[in-house]
Amino acid sequence: GISLSYSDPIDLAARQSGYVSLNFSGDNTAPDDGTLYFKVVANAQVADEDALGTVVLSYSLAEAKPALTPSPRFIDTGVGLDTTVTESVTLTNTGLDVLTNASVRLTDGVGGAAPDWVFISSTTQLGDLAVGEQASVQLTFNPDANVDQGDYEVRLQVDSDNGDPFWVWFFVTLTTSVTGDAAFHISDIYTLTTDENEQRIEGLAGAKIELQNEVVLDIKETKTSDVNGEALFDGIPAGRYTYRVSAFDHDSVTGRIWIKPDVTADEKVFLLNKLITVEWEVNEIPIEDRYEIILKATFETNVPVAVVMLDPLAVNLPVMEKGDIYQGELSLTNYGLIRAASVTASLPTGNKYISIEFLSEVPDTLEPSEVVYIPYRIQALKDFNPAEDGDASGGGCDQFNIYARANYESVCRNGSIVNNATSTTWHSAWGGSCGDGGVSSSSTGYYHGGGYGGGGTGTGYFPSGGSWIGSEQICAPVTDCHDDCVINDSGSGK
Repeated sequence: GISLSYSDPIDLAARQSGYVSLNFSGDNTAPDDGTLYFKVVANAQVADEDALGTVVLSYSLAEAKPALTPSPRFIDTGVGLDTTVTESVTLTNTGLDVLTNASVRLTDGVGGAAPDWVFISSTTQLGDLAVGEQASVQLTFNPDANVDQGDYEVRLQVDSDNGDPFWVWFFVTLTTSVTGDAAFHISDIYTLTTDENEQRIEGLAGAKIELQNEVVLDIKETKTSDVNGEALFDGIPAGRYTYRVSAFDHDSVTGRIWIKPDVTADEKVFLLNKLITVEWEVNEIPIEDRYEIILKATFETNVPVAVVMLDPLAVNLPVMEKGDIYQGELSLTNYGLIRAASVTASLPTGNKYISIEFLSEVPDTLEPSEVVYIPYRIQALKDFNPAEDGDASGGGCDQFNIYARANYESVCRNGSIVNNATSTTWHSAWGGSCGDGGVSSSSTGYYHGGGYGGGGTGTGYFPSGGSWIGSEQICAPVTDCHDDCVINDSGSGK
């Protein structure tokens, strides 16, 4: 009843790490408990006594059942008399089997009939929920002026053919009040670690929280988080607000919050520390009629989060001719104290000028201080600067950039998941002295985040006026650039 499958064998150079995947599953005929022993060998024909080592897998199997997880886990809301509020909850099947014929209904807090001023405004028949599948349920609260003010409890009950009854709690305050409260807790990567005095850090102190009503723009409030990372806005007019949280040496976060009558809205915000600063320069090489990009990274080490860097950050390729080969190697290093998980690499294959072949895989995880080397081979598909009309000096100006990116995540001590990325670029340019103005001889900029061109949460700073080749700006300031931004072959931002 046990099924096993393996990834392909791998070759490892001296002092190199690698991963072999094992997939394990058991059906209803398998023993409930057991132990498996796996021999690690350097040759499939080697005898057991010559094995490099043994991996022991002890397992315990349980019956596959569905399980529901609500988001949020409960809802605390408020509504004024003669007004309407709709709340939504998402149900996810996080179990190991399909939840069949699921339906929802309402009860009060002890299982009796729900008040007539609350009703399910979405479908009550959810059907079958596969593993990982979600369903959204909406509840509408609409009390009239004759309903007594006070606190009420309502339960959303989920029934199915093969699962136990499941409840999601709704706590509702009926009031004539028009104000509510908002409690913020701000954290960063050091939250729940200890400081130099061995005292636990409860949150990020000194963070600035700006609150603004979405409808009445004159309603603004600003608070600063205390030593525990907390800030309370009390007696705020009920309504929907936007907020911005900022702190020195951290990335800012914006969001939305709904303040309801006589209810304290609880908002937890995580600010990612600025861990990496990349300084770059563009230097002209007039004799060779080209320019090169130089990137230098400064980053925090020994911090309670994964800090992964590709090195080098930029590779300046020579002006190659068709058939030329360029070989190099990237290193991927975790400088933090936490494992980097869910590592996924986006590696280029080339463009019209070059093809790139990577000679090793990027692992799924990267332990603290672990280094992985990624050799590569580049072949020129055509002359970078072909001669035109018999002119042996070449055909004029052009350039290209090709990017590689590695995304990863890590889990902080307080459970916050930090998503980040690192990237590198291969660059070549020629004919720098032609066109309008040529290339600036020196420019300096800074990038804060997950590496040059990566991270998604950083802020870019570019030199005044940018750097130019011909009449096209290479590094134009980008005010709203997300993960899908690219740099096209002409060098202009898009």
